[in-house]
Amino acid sequence: SELRCLTQSLLLNAIGGLYDDRLKPCGQLIRRRIRELLAEAAALRAGRPADPADLASVPPVSTELLLRLCRESGLHVVQVDEGEGDQEGFVAYLEDRVCEVVDLDSSEDPYPPEMWASLVEYFGSLADEEARFPVGRYDCALSLVQRRLACLAGRSLGEVCHIVGLALGARQLLGHVFGSIMPLSAERDLSSLQRRMDLPAASWLEVREGLKRLLGELRHGGEVQISALKTQFRRRFKRELDEAELGHTRLRDLLLDPRLRDLIDVRSRSV
Repeated sequence: SELRCLTQSLLLNAIGGLYDDRLKPCGQLIRRRIRELLAEAAALRAGRPADPADLASVPPVSTELLLRLCRESGLHVVQVDEGEGDQEGFVAYLEDRVCEVVDLDSSEDPYPPEMWASLVEYFGSLADEEARFPVGRYDCALSLVQRRLACLAGRSLGEVCHIVGLALGARQLLGHVFGSIMPLSAERDLSSLQRRMDLPAASWLEVREGLKRLLGELRHGGEVQISALKTQFRRRFKRELDEAELGHTRLRDLLLDPRLRDLIDVRSRSV
């Protein structure tokens, strides 16, 4: 069934869409976009609008099959060093089209102050479920695009992914909490409430011991997403993995602390 659904036309549409969005056509994003297109087609056949939840019903395409079809379709396939950790092994370019992508990991901020001011105001106006965005730059950016904010009008999805990255990093407007991305002020409020109502924050010693046990249980070469780490730590050790209590603004920064360098290897994802 996987062979039947993955056609050359579907592949080229997926990669062309990533070009339009100014996103690098790496294996991870091509697979994601194919699933999105299949989910949209299924919704259309059912006579209803597409819903983000539809994606869960579409199984992922294997990287090996995708790579083979890319080569058979005459795409310019560039192998990526697995050590980079974020491309699923390859990037596939169209031969007849210039690829102008946004550097999602760039620390440069080319966006106008007015846009940031509008985002600050918007994030500050959110409450309850509206303040929760899905984890991952791509999914968070997609949610922002779907909300049709005036300050992001005309921005490509790649640009919005970069904006989300800056908002999580240098701008410190967003943060990770309880399996979601949220405005940082809301995150602090929830983290404070959680500490008061539920679990104590872990000490450095407890963080080291807990991470050592969690990572030791993974299969060789295994990994755990940063977004899931707080939940796993909380459930297993009945302690809150609270970066603020340990002197950091982001969980990623906590994991990069020299005191954990011998335990964990933190790698970035492209989305």
